[in-house]
Amino acid sequence: MSSFVAHALAGYGVGRGQGRAVLVACAVFALLPDMDYALLWGAGVEIEPRLTHSIGFVTLAAGLAALVFRAVQWSSWRHAAVLCWLAGLSHLVMDWLVGVHANPLLYPITMQTFASPVGILPSAGHPDPFNPYFWRNLAIELGIVLPLLLWRSKGAIRLAGIAICTVSLAAGLSLTR
Repeated sequence: MSSFVAHALAGYGVGRGQGRAVLVACAVFALLPDMDYALLWGAGVEIEPRLTHSIGFVTLAAGLAALVFRAVQWSSWRHAAVLCWLAGLSHLVMDWLVGVHANPLLYPITMQTFASPVGILPSAGHPDPFNPYFWRNLAIELGIVLPLLLWRSKGAIRLAGIAICTVSLAAGLSLTR
């Protein structure tokens, strides 16, 4: 799985420029499929297969969000719901790019599980502040994810971001030795 940081940043990327409420909703939706980890780590409840990591779950959650957005008379409720759906899908794509855990991505169409044959993003594993591999993988992941978010940024922000990404990637790779 990708880290909570990378998932939240992906949600930020989806909701950027749409207002604070949509931005927060997208960040939450990008994290939502990992609610199975919250249940496992918080209450010891293991959900298998990981149905929260499926298009069906993300679509259902975005549909429920659309109903809530409409009920509170949010003027752009359809747009916000689609962005939340895209943020949730970003989670599935990022976890697939790790290539470690096979997930039922196409549930409820099929229960077949899918994992990338090649890991592009590092696995975050269990977040532990004393685990150097967690920090190494987080640095590598940020070195990959941040440039994608900064692509549309303006001059100095883009340059600073690229410098941060380069340092993060170098630091992460140096910890592998």
